[in-house]
Amino acid sequence: MESAGLTIAGCSGKNISVFVGTMTADYDGLTQRDEQYASQYCATGTSRALISNRISYFFNWHGPSFTLDTACSSSLVAVHQAVVSLRNGECTAACAAGANVMLGPENFIAEAKLHMLSPTGKSKMWDIDADGYARGEGIAVVMLKTLSRALADGDKIEGIIRETGVNSDGRTQGITMPSPEAQRDLIVETYRKSGLDPKNPEERCQYFEAHGTGTQAGDPREAQAISEAFFPLEKSPAHDGETDLQKLLVGSIKTLIGHTEGAAGIAGLLKANLAMKNRTVPPNLHLQTLNPKVAPFYSNLKVPILLTPWPLNPTGQPLRSSVNSFGFGGTNAHAIIESYEPWIHNRGRLSQTMPQAGKNMPNRSASSTFPIPLLFSAYTQTALASTVENFVTYLKSNESVDLHNLAYTLSSRRSVFPYKVSFTGLDQEHLIQKMDKQLCSRVEMGKRSNSGGSDSRILGIFTGQGAQWYCTFKLPCCHIHG
Repeated sequence: MESAGLTIAGCSGKNISVFVGTMTADYDGLTQRDEQYASQYCATGTSRALISNRISYFFNWHGPSFTLDTACSSSLVAVHQAVVSLRNGECTAACAAGANVMLGPENFIAEAKLHMLSPTGKSKMWDIDADGYARGEGIAVVMLKTLSRALADGDKIEGIIRETGVNSDGRTQGITMPSPEAQRDLIVETYRKSGLDPKNPEERCQYFEAHGTGTQAGDPREAQAISEAFFPLEKSPAHDGETDLQKLLVGSIKTLIGHTEGAAGIAGLLKANLAMKNRTVPPNLHLQTLNPKVAPFYSNLKVPILLTPWPLNPTGQPLRSSVNSFGFGGTNAHAIIESYEPWIHNRGRLSQTMPQAGKNMPNRSASSTFPIPLLFSAYTQTALASTVENFVTYLKSNESVDLHNLAYTLSSRRSVFPYKVSFTGLDQEHLIQKMDKQLCSRVEMGKRSNSGGSDSRILGIFTGQGAQWYCTFKLPCCHIHG
C-alpha cells in the first residue's frame, strides 16, 4: 500500500476486495495439540477465513473477502479472483495475497510420504536428478486496480495483468498427476481471451515463469504443455528449429527461494514483473543435465543458467511474461503480465481523458527559493526518528532526488500517524542539515497529535485478575487499581 501511495484513511470504508491463497495452517495445528488449553480467541486467531477477513476488518474494507485453498496454485487463483472482482465492478481495488509459514513437522512428513519433497533440499527444475521440491516460506501481496482507475487516480503503475485464467485437470492417472493437455488448453485459452496468438512470435511472451517444482511427475508434463501451447506439433516444417535468440526463455523462482506453496503463484508473478522492470532474466539454479523426459519438448525452449538480458520484444509490443501455477489436486492457473508502457497502454481514449500521475503536485515552475516541506509521521517517537534517519541516508546517497515529487508523496500519498515532524529547506543540502541536526540533538522528535501534550505518559494498570491494559494520564496524577 505504501509503494502504491494508498493511505489507510483514504481506503477506509471503500469497496476493496481481499483474496488470500493458502495451503497450510501450521499455527492452527500447534494450537490444537492440547485441547485443554485452547484459548478463548483460538477460533478468531487461527481460522483460515480470518486470514483474509482480518485484513478487511483492520483496514475497514467492504469488498468481497475470502480465503481460498487450491494447494500450490492458491495465490495465483487469488489474483484471478481479484481480476474477476474488479471487472465485475464489485470493488474499486483488490488485495491479492498468498501466505506460507512453516512452524511444525506435520506438513513436511505428509509431503515426504507423497514423495513430493527433495531429500537433497533443492528444487532442480527440469534436471535429470530432479527429486522433488524444497519447501520455502513467505508472504506475498499485490494491490490491483483497473488500468482506467489507476490512471484516473494518478497511481504509480508497476505492471499490467493482461489476462488470467483457471481450469482443472479433471480425471488423470491419479489425483496428484498433472494433465499437460489441461495446462496447454488453459495457456491457449488465456491468450485467446486477451486477443493474443501464442503461436505468433510477435504476440507470445518473451519469458515463461513455470511452476517448475522439480518433480519427475510435474516437470515433463509442464514442459509438454508449454511446448504444445507455443510451438504446436502441427506447425509447418518451415518454422521448425528456432534459433537461440528466438527460443522462449523458461524459468522458476522455486530454484532460488524454494516452493512457497500457497504463496508460490504471486512469488512467480513478482519475479516475472521485476525481471521485466530490470530487463533481465535471473538465472535458474541446479540445472546440470536436462531430464530426458523433458528433452522431446525442449527444442524451442531454453532455461537460462546465467544472468540473461531480456529478449528483444517485437516492435509495438510491451515486454510480456506468462506465469504458470498448478495445484496437486488439479487446479491450474495462468496469468499474462506486461510491462507498463504509457505509449501503448494509455493511448486512444484513455490518454485523452485520464489525468497522469502527480497531477496535483506542486508547480515545478515556482522559484527555486520556494521552501520544500517534508512531512513525516509514525506510531511512536522511536519509529519517527528511525524514519527520518532512513530518509537522511537516502537523500545523502541520491543527489538527484526530485524534492517536489518527494514532498507531494509524503504529504498526499502517506497515512498520517500520531507522532509528526516536518522539515523545510531551500534545497536538498539544507534539508539534510536540518534533519541531521534534529537527529543529533537527541530531542524527542514529534508530539502526539491526540494526547494532552509532551508530558503525557503510559501507565500499566493491573487489576490482579489478569486483565491488564494501558491508559494515558497527566502527571503527576497516578492511580493504580489493586
